[in-house]
This record gives sequence, C-alpha cells and structure tokens, in this order.
Amino acid sequence: MSNPTAAELYDVIENTWPSANRTTVGPFIIREGQGGGSRVSAATGPAGEADLPLAEDAMRALGQPCQFMIRDGEADFDTILAGKGYRIKDPVTLYAAPIDRIATHRPPPVTTFEVWPALAIQADIWAEGGIGPARLAVMERADCQKTTILGRLDDTPAGTAYVGICNGIAMFHALEVAQRFRRQGLAAHMIRAMAFWARENGATHFALVVTEANVGANALYASLGFDVVGHYHYRILPEYTVTKKPTALDLPMVNPLPEATQKYFDICQEKLGMIPNVLQAYAFDIDKLNAFTGMYNDIMLAASGLSKLEREMIAVVVSSVNKCFYCLTAHGAAVRELSGNPILGEMLVMNWRAADLDARQTAMLEFAELITVSSAKVTERDRQALRDTGFTDRDIWDIASVAGFFNMTNRIASATDMRPNDEYHSQAR
Repeated sequence: MSNPTAAELYDVIENTWPSANRTTVGPFIIREGQGGGSRVSAATGPAGEADLPLAEDAMRALGQPCQFMIRDGEADFDTILAGKGYRIKDPVTLYAAPIDRIATHRPPPVTTFEVWPALAIQADIWAEGGIGPARLAVMERADCQKTTILGRLDDTPAGTAYVGICNGIAMFHALEVAQRFRRQGLAAHMIRAMAFWARENGATHFALVVTEANVGANALYASLGFDVVGHYHYRILPEYTVTKKPTALDLPMVNPLPEATQKYFDICQEKLGMIPNVLQAYAFDIDKLNAFTGMYNDIMLAASGLSKLEREMIAVVVSSVNKCFYCLTAHGAAVRELSGNPILGEMLVMNWRAADLDARQTAMLEFAELITVSSAKVTERDRQALRDTGFTDRDIWDIASVAGFFNMTNRIASATDMRPNDEYHSQAR
C-alpha cells in the first residue's frame, strides 16, 4: 500500500491541527494562530514579490510575525523570501506509514488510555513540555475524529498525545513524555495505541510531522516503520519591537545580533508575541545573555520534581518580598497562565498566605520566603518540614535554586530600573 503524498498530508495538517481563522488575501492564505505556533499561523502562497506586502500587512494586523510555510515545489517563492531577508526556521519532515505497519501489537495493559476531552493531568504534562493553553485550544477546535492518549508508567501518568483523522489518514501531534519517564519505551507504546484507535476508526495510514532538529524523535519514528514522504520549512522575517531602553542604563543591544541570538529572539517573538525586556537588557553582552538564559532554562525549565507552576509560584513569592516590579509582572502572568487561575496570580503577588494552598505548596513557599528574608536562619527543621510534605532532598535543592536565582534577578532588575513588557499586564486575565 503506497503512502499519501506530501500534498495530501498538508490537508491533514490543516484539518487535524487547524488555525483559529483562515482568510484569503490575494494569492495567499493567511492563518490566525492565536499563539498556537508556526503550524497554525504561517501563511502560504506561493506568489510573486509584488504581492508580498499584502500578506505581510495581513499578518501584522493580526499581531503575528511575518512567516510563511514553504512546501515542496516552492523553490522560487523561497528564493524571493530569502532575498527579502526572511530566515529559514524549523525545517520539518513529514512521515507516513500504512496503519497496519504501526498497529502491530497493543501496549501492555493499563499503559495507555484513550481520553476525550483531555484530563487536567494531561494538560500538566503538556505544560511541562512547553505545550500550553494556546496549543490545547488547537486540539479543541479541530473538527475531525480525534482523541488523546494518556500514557502511564509505575502507576503514574507519564505521557500524553493527541491524534485526529482526515480523509482516512490519522496524524498525531503534541506527543509528550514527562522528563523522568523518558527512554522507557512509553512514546512507542502511545504511538501504537494511537494507531490501533485510528484503524478502528477507519484510518488506513498514520502520519506525523517533526522538526529535523529533533534527532531522537526522527530516529524513533524511523525505527517504528514510518517513511519520509516530504519536507517543508518556514521563512520568518526578523522584526520585532525593541524596547529602546529596557533599563535606566545606556547599554544598547549588540547590533547586529549573532545568528543564534537572532533565532532565539525570533522564537520568543513567535511564541510570546514579544521579546522579554530582560533579554533585551542582557543583549548588550552576548556572553552575559547566554549565561543568564542558560541558568534560567536550567532552573525553570529543566527536569525537576517541582512543576513549572510551582517554580513560577516561588518566583512570584520571592519577588513579592523584594518588591521587584519586573519579576512580579512577568512571573505573575506566568502563574495566571499555568494555573488557569488569575486570582491565584494576584494573591501570590499581594499576600501568598491568602491563597488556598495545600500543605506541600505552603511548606515550599514558607521555605522560599525564609531564604529571601533571612537565609542564615534556615535550619534542619526547615528542611525536614519540606521532607514531611513529600519533597525529596533534590526538590529542596531546586526550591533553594529557584529562590536564590530570583533573589539575584530581583536585585539586578530593581537596581537598573528594568521595566516589564506592556504585554504581560493583560495576559491570562
């Protein structure tokens, strides 16, 4: 049985992972992504150079970066965009296979479950992997046969994925395994579970898209029997609003930015709709910027027994004690978004003890506050109080690291009068 063509898979992407709105502007299709990523916000052509401003104006009117999806056979349009300063972003591989090749044997009992709508624990797992509410909204609005898979290991929710069917072709998206459960075969189990579901619902083929940079995922899909059927990439115009002076100091950004930094800022603009002023502030010295982002990513995003929300809660409580305007604004917005609870975000800013917290969260924030107010007074009794609510010694290290990091950043932000981006104020209200 032959695989679907790349052109057929473009339609499957469109239907199983849809944009919020699609409009035709001249020769272009303009997609409104509402923060759901490149796949739902990139425009498609192709067209000539004279028509390009039509698409650019339409994307800017939506508050989106100027970005195009370049598919097989569109080399001339790709050349036009390159000549206009558009950078290549995220080369992608399309995979497909006959469904019978993937649905060969079912996962072990109680390893995978079909769930629709998705559970809160699945949203938590996705959030840990950077798949937030905007992408969950994409799944919700897909008008097709669809489900999610919840994966379990050691009697614990450990992974999740979404799958939809269009024209007899199933395509899965947002496959995520929690950090501590990776490399244990759960991803393969979930893929096979989705394949069985898809076959039972009439699909004859199974497909996916993945960035070329995700080497591990590409190797997994090839090992399971998926074939490469096509490629595409994006072209994005590096443009964004640069705050002229994110701090009171006269330290302008390096100009031009190194390619890697430019790409990082482009990703921020696409995903966040802005370049956080703290990054612009550090960009007067790229080595300092890289050191800051490296430490931030390790402390706030790397594998930890603390959830992303818990780490953001610590950031807000520390910043509240220190009265840091920048961090309270930025990380208060993060708490609102990750928790889905604007009231919690406000309570943590004003008085975290007014919030309805469980014993674990209360102990965590008491410890973070003590580190901030008087770290020399921390004793073994304080550490034991954390253990008594279920924290491991590694978790205690991570609580201390988050609190320590934000005590440092609070002081730099206040000392330099660093100002938060206006966009933070209205987020997740």
